[in-house]
Amino acid sequence: MVSILRGAGLKNAAGRLLKSGIFRRLVNPEFGRATHVSNGAVCLDLSLANRLGDLVIHNFLIQQLESWGYSVHLAVSASFYRQLTDFFHNHCLTDRVLVLPAAGKGKAWLSFIGKVKKAKIRCVIVDQYPMVNPLAFYLAGVPMILGVEGTNTTFCSREYRLDKANTHYTQLVSSILHLLEPGVTRTNKHTIRPFFPFRPVTLPQLGRQGGHLLAVHMGGSNHWNRKWPLEKFVMLCQLYLDNHDGQLAFIGGKEEHATAESVKAILEANGGGEGRVFNYCGSDLNTTAAILSRCDVFLGNDSAPMHIANALNKRVIVIYGPSAYNAVNPRDYDPRNITVRLGLECIPCLDRECRLPDNKKLSCLKDLQVETLWDHLCSVLQPSLKTVIK
Repeated sequence: MVSILRGAGLKNAAGRLLKSGIFRRLVNPEFGRATHVSNGAVCLDLSLANRLGDLVIHNFLIQQLESWGYSVHLAVSASFYRQLTDFFHNHCLTDRVLVLPAAGKGKAWLSFIGKVKKAKIRCVIVDQYPMVNPLAFYLAGVPMILGVEGTNTTFCSREYRLDKANTHYTQLVSSILHLLEPGVTRTNKHTIRPFFPFRPVTLPQLGRQGGHLLAVHMGGSNHWNRKWPLEKFVMLCQLYLDNHDGQLAFIGGKEEHATAESVKAILEANGGGEGRVFNYCGSDLNTTAAILSRCDVFLGNDSAPMHIANALNKRVIVIYGPSAYNAVNPRDYDPRNITVRLGLECIPCLDRECRLPDNKKLSCLKDLQVETLWDHLCSVLQPSLKTVIK
């Protein structure tokens, strides 16, 4: 009797395997191609993301894809989820988050594959590495769109690729829809309505004196290749205080608080900054978003605060060096925004280290003049500001 039951169990298991997406994906890599997806659940795999800015701009994709009838899931690593739990609970436009297990935990990965199948995800948009993440979706029978142009994988049809490094997020939506629904004409439903939710925060210090509020981000976390020289920020902020009666609010991460505090002390010592300069670096995301929602202009480096300001429909003046300008230029969201960059042949290079000789390293940032940023700021805040530097 036991042997018969065992035989029946094996037969049932074999039958389930034959009917499953796992078997069909193994014998036919083209099973479940993205052309079969017309609506339903789409998953954006952010397992390679490690920055707040990535999450903010993916909010835009969530907003746009859901406007076309898709429900959007996010797949994120466990460490990234822990690091930015506040974002996922309070600022993300979807609560459908799949947390990827750590490498080496086989049972957890089997459970994850089960969650993917239960969520009825019809397509995942994924970068190639690490390989275990595409493999999990592959074994769940989910078709994939590869987000990195020019790479190869056994888990993705050759024609389903997106060049994410050179495609702006406003156009990435159309590219995704074209792959999901080939032959269907979609007009671009891009809108600049806000895509960063936050809870209101009381900020009694700001706006009491009238005038404009300028939000400034001088940092860029650990991205040394995205930072305009600090001394130039000091000069620009001093010009603002000398020529305008508004306020300055420094924003950024907690690791930038000490630097912002030293700049605040310099501005106050130079005169004109007393009671008008505020250091909010290290504040939570609700406070940072509240400051940005009240400011007249954001000025700073390519960073998460810039993306949040853009997501709140604020005027943005952003400084670009070697980073991915083609994919995240805020002017594509709103033509009122201003991007400041030099026309060097080597940018955007996306290199981890500048390839230029020592005497020219990061010329793309160091050679940007204070006068250039000042003129742009004046063009936004005229006629309140003078356009002649004292």
